[in-house]
Amino acid sequence: MASTLKIGLVGTGNIVRHRHLPAFKKMKDVKVSAICDKQESIARGVAEQFGIRHHHTRLSDMLKEELDIIDICTPPQTHASLAIEAMEAACHVLVEKPMAMNIKEVDEMFRVSKRKHLKLCVIHQNLFNPAVQEARRRVEKNFVGDLISVDVGTFVRRDNYMCLNGEHWCHKLPGGIFFEILPHPIYLLQAFSKGIEPTCVLTREA
Repeated sequence: MASTLKIGLVGTGNIVRHRHLPAFKKMKDVKVSAICDKQESIARGVAEQFGIRHHHTRLSDMLKEELDIIDICTPPQTHASLAIEAMEAACHVLVEKPMAMNIKEVDEMFRVSKRKHLKLCVIHQNLFNPAVQEARRRVEKNFVGDLISVDVGTFVRRDNYMCLNGEHWCHKLPGGIFFEILPHPIYLLQAFSKGIEPTCVLTREA
């Protein structure tokens, strides 16, 4: 792999413009070389805004460039097919959560990753929160004694951009916006508890 990682980004939504691209800009030895969105005008606009040299409307065209990593930030219904296409083109894949729509899709993604000897990673950024890492360290070192229970809450403000936009793709998911945000508390619970099995899910509107 090259000393400077060349990244191709799929998607131009809020998470890309306000999270992924600013983060990549701060990283050394990383360069976002291309961006892809099915709407050419949007892809071109984001490319110009962030100084990205190439923009495309199809992943297949972007994969013709020499890229090391494909960062997938599209609706989860597209994650499996895009990730598999990228890995078949010999690119490592970073994909937003939720990783895919079901276990079958996830298993297929991992099969391709293993067959092609490529890295496949899902965005579970809260695992790297300093407070979470310190809490895990204390649990592992038995500073807090036996772990009896873990409570993890996740909240969405009513003025959140996804809530305000009734046409946002998250509302078309099974379970709506919860399908989009529940991975966060689930992977945090898994980080503290081994072999955890859900028994029920309760929701409440505030």
